[in-house]
Amino acid sequence: MSGWAHLGPAQTARTLVVMMRDKLATLTRLSLEHPEGVVVRLPRRRLIVLSDPQQVRQLLVDEADKYAKGLGQAESGRWLGHGVLVAHGTEWSDQRTPVASRLAARRVQRLGPQVDELARASVAAWAGPEWTDLDPRHHVAQYTLDCLGLAMGFTAPRADEVVPSFDRIQDQIMFETITQQLVPTFARPFASRRARADQELLLEAARRALATGDTPDAAWATPDRLLTLLLAGYETTAATIAWALMYLSRRPEIQRALARPPEDPAAVSLTAVFREVTRLRPPVWLISRRALTSHRIGTERVHRGDDVVVCVHALHHDPAWSREGRFEPGRSQSGRRLDFGQGPRACPGGALADLEAATWLRRACQELEFDLVPGVVPDPVARMSQAPGPFTVRVRARRPAA
Repeated sequence: MSGWAHLGPAQTARTLVVMMRDKLATLTRLSLEHPEGVVVRLPRRRLIVLSDPQQVRQLLVDEADKYAKGLGQAESGRWLGHGVLVAHGTEWSDQRTPVASRLAARRVQRLGPQVDELARASVAAWAGPEWTDLDPRHHVAQYTLDCLGLAMGFTAPRADEVVPSFDRIQDQIMFETITQQLVPTFARPFASRRARADQELLLEAARRALATGDTPDAAWATPDRLLTLLLAGYETTAATIAWALMYLSRRPEIQRALARPPEDPAAVSLTAVFREVTRLRPPVWLISRRALTSHRIGTERVHRGDDVVVCVHALHHDPAWSREGRFEPGRSQSGRRLDFGQGPRACPGGALADLEAATWLRRACQELEFDLVPGVVPDPVARMSQAPGPFTVRVRARRPAA
């Protein structure tokens, strides 16, 4: 295997310009064009994009202790606190242990009836007799917030209260990440004031949530530490459900098949649908690490402070997949997947995400029909998760088959 490619100054400048406009497309292109790895020299540190499976495993599993959270997540501590998503060392392990205990698969499965009741109420709000046009994103965000609150033992905040603030703060974090905080605050006074106001709003929402909770002594149960748990806990699953709605709105025959009992030969597996949705639109689209020490990955040298990233979106769109851009539930899943990460910092909420997403979609397909408004194709918005931008679906209560 040859070594990592290194972008020259002109290539780097062009890359940074287009990355400001579209992070997802830029990092996907770098990953697919340089499958053996590529180095982009930024003003304050190097950015290394990896795709090789052995190097990815070394980064995330074999030598995970040599890294902290990196690009984007490292910078988020200023605005969202040092919760379990971004902390490292003992601060991270002290928080992760009780979080992982709450989200353990056996415990989550016992919550199935309560999750189903939340899904039933969520879907029922849309079940009118006539077609209604709506943007589903905040609605499903409320459902996933409520599921997270159920699992973690607190009453979730209102989505319409916190989601816009989370979105704006993430935009601020992404701007600071790409510019490496070289643009002074006074150059963007309105954005900085707005981010501080959003931060205080989120902290107050976290204080109110914790006041309803049953874990006052847990390491994660402080307002600033709760913020990243709230963000990670609702956004990825809400994004997956929203993408699923978008794809299924184009495929009424799959909606009908999902509404059938699982034992029906014509039924379609919910697992197959979600595996295909998260392949096409992985909510965790980028995994980032920052090197704590100098060492080697394969034959290449990583310097202390380097950002090393894996573009999951690129892995899931490798040309090796047959018809990789088409929505085909049930396709062979033999390609490389990183839906919930790998290694000690893999997402601990996978069991909850699977349960709440499958429960909501099963209810939705049984009780609703939905259709995509013609001409509406949402653009992806790549922040810490890959979510759809604004889009409209038409929904109504499912009518009995003729």
